[in-house]
Amino acid sequence: MLSEEVKIKKLVEGSCFYINQLELNRFPVPLGFSPHSFKMIFELFFTDKHNYFVKNNPELYKKTQKDLNNFYTYNLKSNVKYTRRKSLYWNIWILVVIGVPIVAYLLLNLSFLNTIMVFFLVSIPSTYLYIVWANTTQRRILGKKYDNDIKEIIQELIEYSAKLIAENNINPENFPLKLRHDDYDGLVYEKKGKNKFVGVFKK
Repeated sequence: MLSEEVKIKKLVEGSCFYINQLELNRFPVPLGFSPHSFKMIFELFFTDKHNYFVKNNPELYKKTQKDLNNFYTYNLKSNVKYTRRKSLYWNIWILVVIGVPIVAYLLLNLSFLNTIMVFFLVSIPSTYLYIVWANTTQRRILGKKYDNDIKEIIQELIEYSAKLIAENNINPENFPLKLRHDDYDGLVYEKKGKNKFVGVFKK
């Protein structure tokens, strides 16, 4: 059975992990297939940081998810510029994936097996690039539109964590936050690079 001190530390740890997750949705967002690092994805699936916070703080978690409902459910089809670009890039992707193997087959007189190999060599990287563009663009649009909403939710989580740390006399340096912004109250910041900050709860 966990001691009360360990429970509090796990709650703060889970809250900080949740903050780091939400922070990546604010504008400007990082380029990539996913905003999360491999380490964060590993921790999400193979540690209980997130789950412990959710299970032991269901009301706060549900409130944050409700406040983020518009962010999660926004229909990007209403964004004409994005929809047109997505359609254009989709058509280019189809032309490249289908056209390059056919041209290679006709001009180089490739065997069927070699043509299939060309297809995979072209389709895998081009598919990855298309998905990276689509995911990053979606996150940029949503992150910019709902930046203030996400910031307010993160600020609420920071205040929740700071209160637990202060009330239980815990060393705040044990819970550093990896952030892309330095506009939250209650933290001391150390800049690590462009859009890279480490935030530590004030004592």
